[in-house]
Amino acid sequence: MSCYAIVETIGVFGGSSLTSEHVATTFAGRLSHSTASQWLKTEQPSLYALVLRSYRMAVKMVYDRAVMMELDTVMSDSSIPELLTAISELTAGTSEEQAASVAGGDGTASGWHIGPANDSEWNAAVARGQRNCFAMGKANPSDSKSHSAAAASAYTTLTLSVQNNQSIAVGRLTPSTVRSLWASAALELLYFANGDDERYSIQTQPILSRNLCVQTAEPPLGYPVFSSQPIIVQS
Repeated sequence: MSCYAIVETIGVFGGSSLTSEHVATTFAGRLSHSTASQWLKTEQPSLYALVLRSYRMAVKMVYDRAVMMELDTVMSDSSIPELLTAISELTAGTSEEQAASVAGGDGTASGWHIGPANDSEWNAAVARGQRNCFAMGKANPSDSKSHSAAAASAYTTLTLSVQNNQSIAVGRLTPSTVRSLWASAALELLYFANGDDERYSIQTQPILSRNLCVQTAEPPLGYPVFSSQPIIVQS
């Protein structure tokens, strides 16, 4: 109960932990500022790591239930085996030692790594081939085309999963094919005077990667490979 109070009650702004901001900051490892949280981090680092890991697992399990629209389902005694199974799946292979013992034949570690996507532990999990990774955080408004208040207060989750035996299509375009696309672009732009950047002709034929091929044409029909900084010419 003391650990619960440190995370969910003591020092929580407004006295309520039922906010997205609180969940995101706690998931990131930033507990609400208080003497109790400082004691937990500095005097009991092992307990702090356990509390943080438990909190992140709880967030992942609640998130899964929300995705399956099962938040309104009341947990009963009959749900305990299912809960224990979910916990065991989340905790399998979450360290390098465990990963070495549970790695499958494909060289990936089973289980989940749950934590922020911008810390060293996430990088280590990806490097050792952790099969599943889950992160939660606050969206960066600069990454969104929208500058609304909703975009500035959005929260995101990130799930990475190793995909095995995935087929990938590989193709090659002959030089004559690419030159013919350049010629058709020149005809349309110079003679038919179609200056629409989103013209229909370059949106068709995805098999030929027509849009990319047209972009590789020599300027001004295509796009330059390199653009310098603005240059002022004195006249």
